[in-house]
Amino acid sequence: MRKFIYTLIFIQLSFFTLQAQTLFTKTYGAFGEFNMSRSVAQSLDGNYLFLGSTGGWGAVNGDIALVKTDTLGNIIWTKLYGNDASEDGISIRALNDNGSIFIGTTNDNSDGDTIL
Repeated sequence: MRKFIYTLIFIQLSFFTLQAQTLFTKTYGAFGEFNMSRSVAQSLDGNYLFLGSTGGWGAVNGDIALVKTDTLGNIIWTKLYGNDASEDGISIRALNDNGSIFIGTTNDNSDGDTIL
């Protein structure tokens, strides 16, 4: 009897875990270009921030791409960061003032640094 109750509880918990829903599935960036997202954060206003890298949207040699979307995945704004070298966004965090902070890398070795 005890085994039956434990099995029933496990089935109930499994049912709730399998109820996850996808909010949206979208592709961002220029078609045929290199685009990759490495990190996502939800801002205080409920919107999403995606950070990664892109070869599209006018980027030169791959730039850090920051995309803000609404809760349905519609683009609010995009920003590119980089220069003639290759850059990649690694991680982003939302801040309490509705701003954000991120870290990335660059292959610009003119001053010996590789972290932005």
